[in-house]
Amino acid sequence: MINSKYQIIILGENKELLPSVLSKLENVLHDMQITKANYQIVYSDAFDECSLGINPTVALYFTNETGSDKDCDVVSILKKHSVVIIPIVDSFDNASRLLPECLKEINAARIADKDDENGITETINHVLCNIGLLTKERNIFISYKRIDCQALANQLYDKFLQAGFTVFLDTESLSAGVNFQKMLRHRLADSFVLLLLNSEHFFDENSKWTLEEYNIAQSLRIGICSIMMPSVVIKREFNFSDFLRLDNNDFISDDKNRITEEKLENVVLYIKSIYARLYESRKKALVNAFTNNLRKSDIHFVQNIDASILIKSSKLTCKVIPLTGIPKSWDYYVSDIKKQENDNCEVYLLYNDQCILEEWLKHLTWLEDKSGIHAINVNNNLSWIQANL
Repeated sequence: MINSKYQIIILGENKELLPSVLSKLENVLHDMQITKANYQIVYSDAFDECSLGINPTVALYFTNETGSDKDCDVVSILKKHSVVIIPIVDSFDNASRLLPECLKEINAARIADKDDENGITETINHVLCNIGLLTKERNIFISYKRIDCQALANQLYDKFLQAGFTVFLDTESLSAGVNFQKMLRHRLADSFVLLLLNSEHFFDENSKWTLEEYNIAQSLRIGICSIMMPSVVIKREFNFSDFLRLDNNDFISDDKNRITEEKLENVVLYIKSIYARLYESRKKALVNAFTNNLRKSDIHFVQNIDASILIKSSKLTCKVIPLTGIPKSWDYYVSDIKKQENDNCEVYLLYNDQCILEEWLKHLTWLEDKSGIHAINVNNNLSWIQANL
């Protein structure tokens, strides 16, 4: 049962850019299986202040060359309610000229024009973050065979860092003295995309580490994007969420281990465009594992639009918040605030403890003691249901 809708408020004016942004947004929401019944696009003339606090809301403010201060009255209301407003400019150099006075202190997003696919994709991901459909952390794990793809892995690592991702690459992300295998699994558990450089030797029988990374990603339901090398044949026994094939022309002519800058840009844009869908898929797998056991146990629950689960049983009334990736202190802090805002209704965090370092699990126990917010390990969720509900 859904008791609210995602709300995207459209402010300002840019008749050329707006259709491209909305079309892309609707396509992304469709790919994430968010139906039109679950979200609404609201223009300033139909805005209702009473909808705030009920619907997860974000606003987009479209600027244009006239630099008008259209809809600043709505902006003022949104600020009062701490709603995120994303101003859109065609160039950061033009921001001070294009932005109305009411938005000059807010960081803008850049979309050069209606054909700027990268700018549009990045802005839509900001929208999804701010209505809770995508985490603000963008964690990506690069899995590769060193003898085949070290130079390409290094290229992608640098490029994704520049694009604002948190990237794991074994040669760059591990400190000396740590347990390589345990830390690798831990970082993989906190990633939302496995970028698999599918080369000649990646799936060899003696490729212990790459095979393990692939199998863990499958187990954790992490989205796998396979970057196929030109000579590699797709094997039906291996499953990928998406794949992107490289051809010989994508490589720098005098260095067959590195790809061109244009192709690097294309790879990053491709991951940006599918990131939200892969993240949502992993979260749904977590939620479904829990709610399926609630149904089997005849426990009444309501699944809210933000994927949180409200449970009412004879023993306990509580809210369960699913966490994709590894729980952190911030998650406990935010959940504690939500608990106080909801008449101290008990709040639980739902997560998957698979591959998380033992010392981190001890840290989570410490956070539980300090915050009063408790966690449910999805791998033992049926036992939790039987004991508490």
